[in-house]
Amino acid sequence: MSHLEIRDRLRSNIPPLGAERLAIRESIRIAQLRLAETDTQDSLDIASERGALRQYISECSSLLALIRLLPVEMLGRIFIQPAIHNSEMFGSTVVTMYRPKVIGEVSHHWREVTRGTPKLNRPSFADKNTYQRSLKVIMKSTTRSLCC
Repeated sequence: MSHLEIRDRLRSNIPPLGAERLAIRESIRIAQLRLAETDTQDSLDIASERGALRQYISECSSLLALIRLLPVEMLGRIFIQPAIHNSEMFGSTVVTMYRPKVIGEVSHHWREVTRGTPKLNRPSFADKNTYQRSLKVIMKSTTRSLCC
């Protein structure tokens, strides 16, 4: 895959499937081998090549990231979780100030998801008990996903 093809795929968030995933994995393996070969050499040309190889490996690895397989609706639901934003307590009310710009800086696709998630564009108000229950559910599901 050329550098431009990788960039286009990263912007479109179309995950590679089947044979294409295997080809990308093989491409990463070859780039990693070449990177290992250059570790013993020292020159400006080699340093430049190492940087390009690292970027190529990083971008190809991003194409294979499992989060790319999540539907837009699920990403939107994850993005509105209060635990990943600034929340402040005012009496018995918790106010969550969403940060769509921060989330949108991760990738072009995530920026589009934040734009399409209206709840991220205004503060959220919840009573303290609801907020704490929501955090417990998140912690429990996170713990469950880490252990399996």
